[in-house]
Amino acid sequence: MYGLLCESVASLNEEMMEKYFAGETFTEDDLFAGLREGVKTGEISPVYCGAPQVLEGIKVVDLSRFIAGPYCSMLLGDMGADVIKIEKPHGDEQRHLEPTLGDLSTYFMIGNRNKRSLTLNMKDPEGKKILRQILSEADVVVENFRPGVMERLGFGYEQLREI
Repeated sequence: MYGLLCESVASLNEEMMEKYFAGETFTEDDLFAGLREGVKTGEISPVYCGAPQVLEGIKVVDLSRFIAGPYCSMLLGDMGADVIKIEKPHGDEQRHLEPTLGDLSTYFMIGNRNKRSLTLNMKDPEGKKILRQILSEADVVVENFRPGVMERLGFGYEQLREI
């Protein structure tokens, strides 16, 4: 069964259902207050529950942005892959998209669940050196740059085969 949040949300849902059947009405704030507090305190984290971990032991480097790439690597993470998301030096633009919980975009939290993040300047020689090291241990690379960008950065298909 697909799920965004695990046991804590299940208990929140039970609580809300009891109130609903008791005839209470809710505002959006009522519905999300417990969720916001749980995320803020760390009791609830965005995770995928119940997926078979068929990709356990597979390392994925996620260089992507926007919907398609992060969604692809999210699914790989959901199935147990170790996903490392490489963000540009000031972080992914999607961290600040509305709606937010606290100062983090809910879209970003959902699309980047089950990932570890690292900011890295892929144009800087030191950043390239670090990325090469990370890529040398990877089984999969996910990227969705315009055609030719990876080659210009020195990480095109032929260069990645050599790493």
